[in-house]
Amino acid sequence: MQTLHGIAPTDDGRYVMVSLRKKKSGVVHYSVRRWGLHDKIRTALLLHRGVYCGMPSFWQPAGAPAQEEKLLGAAGVNHRFRPSAGRLQARMHEETFADNLLALVPDDAFLCSIPLFYGDLSLHSFFTAYRANDFWVIGVIINKELCAVFKMAPGTVDALEAHLGRIKRSWKNAAPNEPLPEHVYVLNLDATPRCDEFFMHPLRVSAGKKVFAEEELRALGCALAGNAGGVGFFPGAPSDGVVRIVRTAALAGGAAVLMLAALATLLPAALSGNVQLKVRSSEARYRTIITNNLELKTLCDRNDSLARTILQLQKKSSRQTQWGRFLDALGESRPVDLYFDKLGSEPVAGSASKVRIAISGSAKSETLVTDFMTRLQKSGTVSNVSLSFLEKNEKNATICNFRIICLMNITVA
Repeated sequence: MQTLHGIAPTDDGRYVMVSLRKKKSGVVHYSVRRWGLHDKIRTALLLHRGVYCGMPSFWQPAGAPAQEEKLLGAAGVNHRFRPSAGRLQARMHEETFADNLLALVPDDAFLCSIPLFYGDLSLHSFFTAYRANDFWVIGVIINKELCAVFKMAPGTVDALEAHLGRIKRSWKNAAPNEPLPEHVYVLNLDATPRCDEFFMHPLRVSAGKKVFAEEELRALGCALAGNAGGVGFFPGAPSDGVVRIVRTAALAGGAAVLMLAALATLLPAALSGNVQLKVRSSEARYRTIITNNLELKTLCDRNDSLARTILQLQKKSSRQTQWGRFLDALGESRPVDLYFDKLGSEPVAGSASKVRIAISGSAKSETLVTDFMTRLQKSGTVSNVSLSFLEKNEKNATICNFRIICLMNITVA
């Protein structure tokens, strides 16, 4: 089995990558890495690795009206529900990983791919339940395919049976002839819930004594999605494995040349006589090989082409949008008891680089609104923060509604 790599974005603005390789002895070796979303050096060090990147997704009925300009639906999914994700986020991940990206997959893939890889191979249809904070994430897998994902609160152990019962009754009402699974995998839970209506199977995924956290499970599920199957991929151009190999070879060749240059500098000081003659002879042979080898000449030409492509990508990346930074600032500036309900934007007349943003919501006091405006102004991501209106809620006088207007440079200088 080849080494598989899965990446999932986290809520704190980072990437987590889980790599696994199953040895002939049956032992699975894992490695976990983390880096910031804008850390281009760590991303470039992926080198030849092909990765499956998870997308935060929400599941909606297949017949629901699609917002094709904003949402991206998974391809090859022919079930009552299908996963969708934001196009802007998908484009950001495609630009970040470029030729390393094998596919974009729903980050809920772990509900299907992990049980198919670690669980009972004879079970083709089952539920998978994972408790995330104060709610349950429940996947429906039929014939080895992830058909739907539900998020249900509360997240107590005793509530799981009731949640499964509601899903079963709702599914039977909508599709009475479609059988539902009777087995349930429960991931990384210390105590297995009791359930009279289903067969419960605890499944613990860990690397030694370390139990995988939620974001690591999602990254692991993405890595297995290309091996275990059962999950629809979001449409997008697949990466070119040849480009990855050539790029890695170019970097390795550059590193080798640097090492040779360093050796050529240090050896004369450390060696003498016959050793120096051998070094000079080896350097002469190396130059002759470089000059006469047609394959190396072709590789150098491809390196030049790759360098031009890298410059073009750097030019594009220098104009990346600042929406991620703005959303980070929005979350960091929000005081407790202040909530958002709408976020809108429109272009500024006469400017191609600025957008006007409107933020509306509610707060428990007017002071919280002014505090939020002050923090947002100090964040440096927006300017001209102003209050459009502020008034008491008609139904609840203890709450005030507000709308704030501000300006943001849409691209990084």
